[in-house]
Amino acid sequence: MRKRINVLLGVSLAIGFVLMMTGDAMGAKTNMYFDSAGIHTERNWSLFGNSGYGEAGTDYEVWEAAEDDGDILREISEEISDDVRGAVAEAQEYAEAREYAAQYDDVSNTFVYDVDENLDEFESVEIDVVSMDVTVEPADYYGIDIRYPNNRKVEWSVRGGTLKVEDKTNSLRVNLFSWNQLGGGEESYVTVYCPSDALDNIHIDTVSGEVSVNGFTGMDSFEIETVSGDISAEDCEAQEIECESTSGEVSVYGSRSEYFSVASVSGDIWIDDCYGEDIKLDTVSGEITGIFDASAEDYAIRFSSVSGSMQINGERVKKNFQKDGGDYELRAGTVSGDLDITFTED
Repeated sequence: MRKRINVLLGVSLAIGFVLMMTGDAMGAKTNMYFDSAGIHTERNWSLFGNSGYGEAGTDYEVWEAAEDDGDILREISEEISDDVRGAVAEAQEYAEAREYAAQYDDVSNTFVYDVDENLDEFESVEIDVVSMDVTVEPADYYGIDIRYPNNRKVEWSVRGGTLKVEDKTNSLRVNLFSWNQLGGGEESYVTVYCPSDALDNIHIDTVSGEVSVNGFTGMDSFEIETVSGDISAEDCEAQEIECESTSGEVSVYGSRSEYFSVASVSGDIWIDDCYGEDIKLDTVSGEITGIFDASAEDYAIRFSSVSGSMQINGERVKKNFQKDGGDYELRAGTVSGDLDITFTED
């Protein structure tokens, strides 16, 4: 019996505490105590809080600690005035609205979206963004398709034959409670369209966005850098091809270059059906798999590794393998990643 009464008193005390807090929020000053008779509340209130205007008065309420659960709950329910119930409902709605706003910020979920298929002609593409996916595709027109959060400052223009896209958002403005501030959460991207033989230079720099460039030839330089975003280049030709990522995977297919450089820290490197005269491949812990449309006899080869395994055309070689001769050069190095190079003309 004592345990049951204690439980009922606990319930009454909890509800009384809620009423006291609600009253304070409305400008009321509430005193509460309990004794053998039950819970007592004394509430001095003003309709407009502490402003001194409006009606005022004092409510005295006693909630007796009845032994029957149903009786005490009914008594407590009957004692709660309409204005208190309304305040509780408003407080609950406010809390729910705050929780909703925290998860779905209206500003960060508003996106800028623009499509322009009639840009001035350009010969160079320079893109420097944070987490937007970047794609450059061949087309019979010069255009752009771009989408990014409204709370980021992204500018793009065509001037002097260069299409430039740049995220100029001040990093101090980033809301740490909203991933969408970084362009994540929902898809952010920039897609560039132009003829496949129109470009002299491509330079793309992003932090976490994925980069894809396909089918461009006759370029002078082709450079892509990411931190964690994957890189994919296919059927591209340039005098210089450079792809670098920290942890993203780098894939290059069917591409040709005089200077061919691919590097990563922990991301894997995949090269298939490619050709280069001066080839440089580097990684720390990622794996390197390279298939080149050439013969090993065409290259002076320099391999180095600390603990990774190395092989050429399916045969294992020592960690500091070297081969002289040839008109071109292939240099590859790892710390703990494996290296596997295949020459299709052997």
